[in-house]
Order: sequence, then C-alpha cells, then structure tokens
Amino acid sequence: MNTTPSGLPHLEPNVFPFHPSAPVVQVELEDVFVDYPARPNVLRGISLAIRRGERVAIIGPSGSGKSTLLKTINGLLPIARGRRTIRLESKVRETYTHKNSSVAMIFQEFALAQRLSVFTNVLIGSLGKSRGWAKALGWFPASEKAKARKYLEEVGLKGYEHRRVDQLSSGQKQRVAIARALMQEREILLADEPVASLDPETAYSVLRLLARLHSEFNYTLVLSLHEISQAREFCDRVIGLQEGRVVFDGIPSSLTGKTLETIYSVNDLIELNSH
Repeated sequence: MNTTPSGLPHLEPNVFPFHPSAPVVQVELEDVFVDYPARPNVLRGISLAIRRGERVAIIGPSGSGKSTLLKTINGLLPIARGRRTIRLESKVRETYTHKNSSVAMIFQEFALAQRLSVFTNVLIGSLGKSRGWAKALGWFPASEKAKARKYLEEVGLKGYEHRRVDQLSSGQKQRVAIARALMQEREILLADEPVASLDPETAYSVLRLLARLHSEFNYTLVLSLHEISQAREFCDRVIGLQEGRVVFDGIPSSLTGKTLETIYSVNDLIELNSH
C-alpha cells in the first residue's frame, strides 16, 4: 500500500477498503444553497458526494464557506434549496434542519466544559446515544466509563482523567475534544479547522492522530484546513471552495500552482506561502 510522506496509508481514488458491502456514497449534497440572515448564498449550488471511509480536506480562503459546509453536512444549518442525504450502514436519511445523529464534530475552539474534568468531558460525548434520565443527571454506566478511558488512552491522555480542562494546553484540549467525538461512535467525523489555534508542532501531532484514528476506527473524516501542506499530506481528497462554490475537487497531487489560483487570490497565496 502506498503511503503519504508521514507514513500514513494513502487511499487510492477508487479503492475503499472500509465497509465493502455498504453504500459507496455516504454524504451527498445536491445543488445546495445556504443563506444567513444578513448574507444570502453563503453556499451556492454545492453538489458533492463523499464516499464511505474517505479522508477529505476542505480548503479555501476565509469566508469561502468551509465552516458553513461542515455545519450543513451536520444539519446544524437549514438548507434554503437543494438536498442533503446521509447514508448510514442500514438506512438513508435526508436531513434539512435537525442535527444529524450520525455525525460527530470537532470544533476549532474545542467547545469543552472548562471547569469539568477531562473524564467528564469525554463522557458527555455519550449523552446523544440515549435519552436515559441517569445519563442526564451525570450517572454513567461502567461500560461508558470504560469506553471513555479507552478513548483517552487512544489520544494519549491516559492518566489525565481527573485533570480539569482549564489546566490543559491547547493541544491537550483538542485531544480531549477528539476523544469526546470518538465517544459518540458516529460513522462520520467532521473537524472544523481543528488545528488552526495550535502551534505547528502540536498541529502536526493532532493531524497524525486524526489520520491514525481514521484508519483504526474506519469512519469517514472530513476536515477544513487552513494550510495547503496539511491537506496534501494528511488527506486523500481535497475540495476547494471559493465564494461558496466548489472550484476544485480532486487528489492532493492535482493541487498545482495554477489550480491554487482558482481557489485563492494572489494576496491569499502570498499569505499562505509566508507561513
């Protein structure tokens, strides 16, 4: 199997080793438009299909619609026009305004309860899997606690269970957020610029972690990234947005200088190259 420069498995465009009996296309957007109250057409006629097990980067300049696209896939934003379809192992679900229960999301600013322990923050990830009153009161069964410990070990935070989140570094907080997302046990994991607030070394380690977990747990991974080099190294497919439209969709090796000029302005490219 071919690998990326980081030694991670590289998925060839037409080879998908995950869930061979399941539908190939897991996320499908068809001519989707999304409006904000003061800004119409944030997304303009987006049509794309994401296949099960893909590792996809969303790139583009600030304001191009990257975060909006991820929130649209997750059902956090209503669609003004078009269709969003999520295909799971056993069913097809069309969603329009409600958060999709098959999708977990990691946010740039972590979205953690700062004064609670690492362990409790991860356990919170299991709340959406059932509506039991015991969980609502913070009483988690032993099986869920065992899973939380397992996922904390997976992200390299074994022994941090009782540490308060506000005592952690930014990189450690993002690892807690990843463990919480794994706790939800979804088929699709979205990450909205998960390393934008991290230093380069920490960002690299977090992206390696996400890629390793993607290979280990066989979920579909879609993440927005600011750095083109990160998209090239850690993903097998790149979608480029410009003013709410898809202007590029292909493998990372196709991201030539000429291609990048269709996604970014000259000033954007100068800024990216200065990093």
